[in-house]
Amino acid sequence: MAVHDHPHRRRGVRPASPHGAGTAPVPTGPVTAAATGTRGYVFAGLRLLTGFVFLWAFLDKTFGFGYATPSGKGWIEGGSPTRGFLGGVAVGPMESVFHGWAGAAWADWLFMLGLLGIAIALLAGIGLWLAAVGGSVLVALAAAGAGATWGLGRAWARLSFVDRNRWLL
Repeated sequence: MAVHDHPHRRRGVRPASPHGAGTAPVPTGPVTAAATGTRGYVFAGLRLLTGFVFLWAFLDKTFGFGYATPSGKGWIEGGSPTRGFLGGVAVGPMESVFHGWAGAAWADWLFMLGLLGIAIALLAGIGLWLAAVGGSVLVALAAAGAGATWGLGRAWARLSFVDRNRWLL
């Protein structure tokens, strides 16, 4: 059987053989997975943009800039960041529970701390798995190790406390 070189294949670019000697080891782990190449920059950009979205939501709800929170209704002016969100639940088995939580001081504090915590984690590139608990869309960023590019993810992962508690990545 003869092996032919097909014209549609690129010369010089061949997939790495899993058995081949001389192939470079592939970096593994959540921090180094996206650290190289275009993919790392794409995920880092997505991480930063998403971080600014969470930061903007925190600032708008805190100061009432007039975007989603009307001017004069910010948290520092006596408004409640959870009243409109939890109070607007119209269906489901948890409807009455959410209505009861709406406007409660503890719910407001937890909600705002969650927004700020997720924003800081995304912007700094640290604690992405912990942030992903608060925002399920963020799991892709955490799994890709997006904090290693344009962030503090590598330095964070080298801390001995984080190394012993990998869930903090």
